Amino acid sequence: SEQGSGRWGDEKIVYTSAKVTKAKNSMLDLHVSATAAVDVDNPVFGFVIRSIDGRSVLGTNTHIKGESIDTVKQGASCELNWKMPSILSNGKYVVDIAITQKDGATVHDWGESAATLEITGKDKTPYIVSPDITVSRR
Repeated sequence: SEQGSGRWGDEKIVYTSAKVTKAKNSMLDLHVSATAAVDVDNPVFGFVIRSIDGRSVLGTNTHIKGESIDTVKQGASCELNWKMPSILSNGKYVVDIAITQKDGATVHDWGESAATLEITGKDKTPYIVSPDITVSRR
């Protein structure tokens, strides 16, 4: 069912929060919470970080990462913390979040622009990613 602009799914389990924080040591943390309206077997949680112009930059899901989530019981909550290196270049980004089944076709909750992120202080380059790169002369 339609839950509003940029959000859809059957609502058997839905995200209740999503927040990105810049942690120390150049890491990004994405913390999400979801609550099940009914028992949901083996949900797959995932995210995509997109540049402000809509380009998908990076993302993954629990199935790809080999993290199996058993049944989330009706009324129960599930919290996940994703940690990743902050390799994004300066700019604004949005985070899309999704809960699906392994078939990829069954969508429980999909939220576009569920969280936002701004990266500053990196070298100014025209590239989407800006990992720490060093150079030395021999």
